Amino acid sequence: MKSRPTPILLQNPSRRLSLLALLRRQEGAQLVEFAFMLPLLVILVIGAVDFGQAYRLKQRLTNAAREGARIAIGQSRADLAQATPTTVQAVRNAVVNYLASENMNTSFIAAAPTKTGPREWTYSSTASGQPVLVINRGAVVPVTVGGVTTLAVSTRVTLRYPHSWTLRQALQLFASSTTVPASFQISTTVVMKNLN
Repeated sequence: MKSRPTPILLQNPSRRLSLLALLRRQEGAQLVEFAFMLPLLVILVIGAVDFGQAYRLKQRLTNAAREGARIAIGQSRADLAQATPTTVQAVRNAVVNYLASENMNTSFIAAAPTKTGPREWTYSSTASGQPVLVINRGAVVPVTVGGVTTLAVSTRVTLRYPHSWTLRQALQLFASSTTVPASFQISTTVVMKNLN
């Protein structure tokens, strides 16, 4: 029986050791691990930035609604029988001015509101995400003072504003069938007791 020739690398024992050492080396292992982890790191960073922007937007909307409610609680409610009361317009203007000072789009806040309740007016738009400003000058809410709860007529300012996810675009690079919505509405409501 004829024997097979031994491969050249295995004929020399010193070469055999160098081949085993070459197979045990790990210089490329970190590169492969990094290639696997990079997409996850990118998604985590983009997600953190996105959530930070959403949180900042929520704070700006809350501040704008608070500014509007602060103006409203000192105003008289005598003109609320009108179609567009000047006191409601003052609240709208305070919210618009605050949002504009934060470089936010205020084009959805029309000049004239739609009356949506006995003492409620809504400024809305058909724009993408349908942002909305609702001013209710006759909200009745429970107020507790010294352990005694009473109902108080208050002003409620609600502001809803769309936020677009950057995270969705990043996820679509790795998985085309992502269920993350393209945008969602951030909403805030501020209620303050009327002084007049």
